[in-house]
Amino acid sequence: MEAFPNNPNTIMGPSLHLVYCDEMGFIRDDCGLYDAILFTLSTPGGTFIASSTQGSNDSLFYKICFDPAFPFSRHHLTWKEALDLTGR
Repeated sequence: MEAFPNNPNTIMGPSLHLVYCDEMGFIRDDCGLYDAILFTLSTPGGTFIASSTQGSNDSLFYKICFDPAFPFSRHHLTWKEALDLTGR
């Protein structure tokens, strides 16, 4: 496991199997970072996971969440659901 700064130049180079991007709705140059992440996930079966609070409607994260052109599995939780410890 390695941590990289949210900059397209820092993620380029390695071939990765999984990339987790936290608070993607607030990353500057989010499209550039996303392109660099896709390049590193060129290995078969690479997985990209992004999470964030909503942020701006102009962000790539917002488009990933709501635009059907992005073929992602989407999971939306409210803060009440996140605090439910019963697992329901």
